[in-house]
Amino acid sequence: MTGEKVSHNTLWKLRTGKHDNPTKRVLEALAAFFGVPPSYFFDDEIFRTVEEQIELLTMLRDTGVRGAHLRSFLQLSPEAQQMVGELIESTARLEQRARLDDADSASRGESPMTQSRSVTEESR
Repeated sequence: MTGEKVSHNTLWKLRTGKHDNPTKRVLEALAAFFGVPPSYFFDDEIFRTVEEQIELLTMLRDTGVRGAHLRSFLQLSPEAQQMVGELIESTARLEQRARLDDADSASRGESPMTQSRSVTEESR
């Protein structure tokens, strides 16, 4: 995969802590295999950056955002991208507020029917 061979024995020793000082060649091979820079293993800032990228990709996968969505978004002007971002943030705040209101009503023992009646009465 990376062109560099690392023995099963070397990997086992690293995993079990029997060997804790891999060679530069082994680190470079592991980095290439996992698609990270070799500095990932010792630079906290690089580590955090890669972890944030992985977290973002995981969230995109888990929420159903597809490549087509991202490609379409990237074709928008910077102004339109900002508008879409603001719309998403605004929608998220509204939904969070609604969830908090629902949880607050539930903690007071109000049923959804009671909640809808009081909303209807307030709007009159």
